[in-house]
Amino acid sequence: MVEDPSKSPRSTPKPQRFEKSCAFCQIVVRERAATILHQDDLVTAFRDINPQAPTHILIVPNEHIPGIAEIEEQHGDLVA
Repeated sequence: MVEDPSKSPRSTPKPQRFEKSCAFCQIVVRERAATILHQDDLVTAFRDINPQAPTHILIVPNEHIPGIAEIEEQHGDLVA
């Protein structure tokens, strides 16, 4: 089941940093369809479109963080 972004009962997070070309960012703001299982102010969890196991769920930050070197003190709650 693919969630229709336009019929979401929950408000879409507005990430501080967003990369238009990032597939994960597009899923977070619901510009790209995904089976979203959970979404809060920090993270979005959704089913992988190419699962490598019977249950394969991706959990991504709602803010675009290009790599581990870009994690800052303000991301403490996210990485805890």
